[in-house]
Amino acid sequence: MGEHGRSLALLREWDTELRRSGEGMLPDSLLAYYFPAPYMELTEELTADLTIPGAAVTALMRQESYFNRWAGSSVGARGLIQLMPGTAGDISRWYGLPVLSGDDFYNPENSIQFGSIYLDRQYRSFDCSLPLAMAAYNAGPGSASRWMSEFPMEPDDPELFIEQVTYVETRRYIKKVIANAWLYDGASI
Repeated sequence: MGEHGRSLALLREWDTELRRSGEGMLPDSLLAYYFPAPYMELTEELTADLTIPGAAVTALMRQESYFNRWAGSSVGARGLIQLMPGTAGDISRWYGLPVLSGDDFYNPENSIQFGSIYLDRQYRSFDCSLPLAMAAYNAGPGSASRWMSEFPMEPDDPELFIEQVTYVETRRYIKKVIANAWLYDGASI
């Protein structure tokens, strides 16, 4: 029914408790419920001509909204991919797309299309580096560029770069989205 937030929260609580108690972690049989992909087909269609992997976009949606198309943030981000109106306006202007307003942000096709285009732009700007693209998506391209110049990423050791990101929230965000993308891509991203 598109309401994944509560079930994901319950599974996260259970997984956390299992790990804390030393009893293990969620069984593999529950991973499909813990990592649903309700918009995977649409995402694959909308990212077919982009460089960014569809699994990365799905991972971003999971992190940003838990696939709740009606999600909104206190700073004004909206929809599955939590687009800011200003960012959506930039995308409209750069790519000649219609301007989004009001409930347009909550339409899954709009959210995924605009979010994928923006994420793809960051991904290509940062030499197809998923950690840098996610840093740019979360903290802005200026912050990602600054971190890249302060702590150049070694292709063989992206974890070192991630650990040097100065914003704790962004560091955690990058780790979560990359782990999600890895799972959504069948562990090959």
